[in-house]
Amino acid sequence: MKRSREKPGFSVGICGPTGSGKTAIGCTAPGQLWIQTESNGLGTIHEWAEEVGEVENLADLLVETPSEIPVVIPIFPGKHKQESRDLQSMLKSLDEAVLFIRNNAAEIKRMGRKTVILDSLTDVNQRVIDLEGNDAGDQIPMASWQRIKVRTLRVVEALRSVVSSGLDLIIIFGLQE
Repeated sequence: MKRSREKPGFSVGICGPTGSGKTAIGCTAPGQLWIQTESNGLGTIHEWAEEVGEVENLADLLVETPSEIPVVIPIFPGKHKQESRDLQSMLKSLDEAVLFIRNNAAEIKRMGRKTVILDSLTDVNQRVIDLEGNDAGDQIPMASWQRIKVRTLRVVEALRSVVSSGLDLIIIFGLQE
């Protein structure tokens, strides 16, 4: 049996209510690469770091940047109550980012990026729920909950592949009080 030279990374979830310091804890990880699905966390990242890099396109991830500077991939197409095309655009952007990171993990690690952070799974899930819901406040049917589960888990499964490439993974999600 051939042993891989790369050690797999670890994956953890950070959960808590709004304002409990989830993003701040993520800011203490080494070599941060943020997949940012909500704009609120950007302020916290800027509070913790003197400089923050924000990529315009995924190829920017391969530009040499000091590892102490957090790098952010912004994926937040707008406000809640997204139209279908916005949700599909967000999910496509997430898929593309994760695939790029996985395919270029060795180069990303060589440049000092060690930890991929999704902030936040709650935001992704809420947008999927908003798509399935309606403005009348009617209950969401059981079949819709299955689609919500599948769409949300698809993001998690894609991110797990990053861990097998040797990068660490943090998934941030909130708790309802």
